[in-house]
Amino acid sequence: MGYGWPWLILGVGVCAAAAFALQKAHYGILTSAITATMVLLISLATAHDALRNAEHRLIATLLGGAMALIAARILPHHARAIGPSVDRVGEAAAGG
Repeated sequence: MGYGWPWLILGVGVCAAAAFALQKAHYGILTSAITATMVLLISLATAHDALRNAEHRLIATLLGGAMALIAARILPHHARAIGPSVDRVGEAAAGG
């Protein structure tokens, strides 16, 4: 038994409004609201139900996170030393 598209549209509106309203509150809440909005929008565009779309979104997120962790482990990365920056504006004029 399916659900109607008016409920999906209402859900998209609520989730999108929550994402906008809570964008400065907490990053986790913001990304959760954006994820819910995307899942509901995809559910509107496809014949799949929201639960199946949420499952696919979760799997894609886990795969993306795992790939990022693997890439960070394999590829060399060096932190830059934070020090005083040198202002080079006008250096050519002063030296000439």
